Amino acid sequence: MKNILSFVMLAALPFWGSAQFSLTHQEMPDVNSHFNYSVSSGTPGRDYQQTGANHTWDYTDLMPESQADEKYQSAVSINIFFIALGNGAFGTLVADSLGFGQFQVKDIYDVFKTTSARMTAEGRSMSYQGIPVPQFYSDKDEIFQFPLDFQDRDSSTFKVSFSLGGQIEMIQQGYRITEADGWGTLKTPYKTYSNALRVKSTKVEVDSIKLAGIALPPIPITTVEYRWFIQGKQGPVMIVSGNELVGNFAVNQIRYEDGKLDLVGFEADRNTADTSTTVTITDTSMISGLNRSWKIDPGTFQYINGTNDGDEVIEVKFTQPGKYDVILSVTNRFGTTTEWKKQYIEVLDVTGISEHQNASDWKVYPIPFSDRIQVEGNQIPDVLSLVDAEGKVIREVYQQGELQGLGELPAGVYFLRINNSEVLQISH
Repeated sequence: MKNILSFVMLAALPFWGSAQFSLTHQEMPDVNSHFNYSVSSGTPGRDYQQTGANHTWDYTDLMPESQADEKYQSAVSINIFFIALGNGAFGTLVADSLGFGQFQVKDIYDVFKTTSARMTAEGRSMSYQGIPVPQFYSDKDEIFQFPLDFQDRDSSTFKVSFSLGGQIEMIQQGYRITEADGWGTLKTPYKTYSNALRVKSTKVEVDSIKLAGIALPPIPITTVEYRWFIQGKQGPVMIVSGNELVGNFAVNQIRYEDGKLDLVGFEADRNTADTSTTVTITDTSMISGLNRSWKIDPGTFQYINGTNDGDEVIEVKFTQPGKYDVILSVTNRFGTTTEWKKQYIEVLDVTGISEHQNASDWKVYPIPFSDRIQVEGNQIPDVLSLVDAEGKVIREVYQQGELQGLGELPAGVYFLRINNSEVLQISH
């Protein structure tokens, strides 16, 4: 249901009309859309309400705290009952679960439809006790009405209700005001966009809820979203959402178009060690977290020098040879992000040269080595490798018993691999 509040056409200022574009259905997502956003809580003290004609929004100081992969799919693939909406209807996952216990619903999708005249919220799908349940708006939520030009302003009402097995009943109803309140240049950490159109959407909603037949007090909710669009580009390139109270806007979340980022990461000071070596691993994550957790698999290691699995820098020693996975999880207000490096550290079963010379068929000399290392035995080694203390292969030869050109290597401890099985600690 649409009620036009005002349409202000600035014909007296033609340069505005030539500098900003009309938002149409072509800038809306569709069934094949896929967006990658970085998520931020914003910059303290920033005024996100500033706007106008030929305005510059500079948000290059935003710091990513997580990333959101937003995918759209056909409505009928979400729930077969949405076939009534036609092939053009599409939806996206908005929450994995809501509620608790017997009142919990899962896999919550919002479903939309776009025509040349408007984009509307048509329904919602959720899973209750393993059964997908579709709900349709009795009064569709008209999110955008096209074309939308700078200083256009419109409103619409909406209503949707659902009942789940008599356990949960809810009615959500209210109205939405949408206005294009600015155009100009948008700057984000990812890109600078010229000729961006900003659209403000204010949603005033009242939720009436019954749980197991008990009516809860109505919940009024007012949310505000600012979206920036670029002509011919599907989907907003930036979204700022929050609440507005007495003219003051409080940010809940910011999403902006971005490439894939390694938000959580770590580096070890060496990737090869033996059971006597201390390995230092440092958290190099882009994001800061409320909680940090390390895991090393298998668990045949120990933290040393007072470090533990919540520290930014950990020091560990391994008690058994093998290849170890290292996992770091960082949790902040947007969730948990994990980096998993498989077989990241190799712990060698190292044999000393003197012990080796007495127990092996291989003879190694000179010790310590200078410009070369010679390996002799009953046959020529299949592969001969010299590895530094950090696990980097310095020299490697095949079907040869000699490594040459080692004179310029720094003095220190190295590892000599023979046929990728026997490992000797050797000095230079």
